[in-house]
Amino acid sequence: MEQNNIIFFSDIDDTLIFSKRKIDFNKQIEVGAWNREGEPFSYFYKETKFLLDILLKAGIIFIPNSARNLESYQRTVFYQNKNIKYAILNFGGLILENNQIDKKWEKKVTQKLTKLNLEKLKNKLEKKFKFEIQIKIIDGFYISIYNKFHRGEKKYSQKIDKILRKFVKNKDLKLYSNIESFALYPKFLGKERAMKYLLKKLNPTFVVGAGDSDADLEFLNLSDIAIIPTKSNLMKKYSLKL
Repeated sequence: MEQNNIIFFSDIDDTLIFSKRKIDFNKQIEVGAWNREGEPFSYFYKETKFLLDILLKAGIIFIPNSARNLESYQRTVFYQNKNIKYAILNFGGLILENNQIDKKWEKKVTQKLTKLNLEKLKNKLEKKFKFEIQIKIIDGFYISIYNKFHRGEKKYSQKIDKILRKFVKNKDLKLYSNIESFALYPKFLGKERAMKYLLKKLNPTFVVGAGDSDADLEFLNLSDIAIIPTKSNLMKKYSLKL
């Protein structure tokens, strides 16, 4: 059990860091993640990074809770920060402790994944689309659907969303939707399930959660205090105003 009993679970993308097309370059920013070529790709607002640094120095246990896979997470400042001991990745499919995979959680998830044929589901899904789209399986955990070839065309994103919502109906799958990017992941996964595992392990007395999308709602509900960024998908979807 950790000595400090305050834990801050937070989504990464669109909560703490933002891609080039979403960040305001007129404000003071710092690099938060790089692309595969090693070029800056996502950014913190300076105040956000300052707040995170203060929390870490105060001994708060900060745990990224992200849909990113391991390779993508390794290209962030969070992976490089030695004060960040834990991380939840792949929609809860993977847990890191000291940047090493938690074998107990991995075994539990793998046993369930072997019973789910994601490749078969992917093949069925591909037949639902009459236009070009990128569909791939990420590290054996979930199916990624990306509007790569019609980016910025709202009608295509709406079509994709409609097709996916119909596809997951009566299946043991959850849908993640974020403008151009979508994902289908097993119901036995979820950021909240991995969070529960760590909560039981660390036994905190106070929990803070931060997130921006529907995929974050359930783990936010496990928190004592929930933080939702302004201009986030959640704020827009539920017409929340400050």
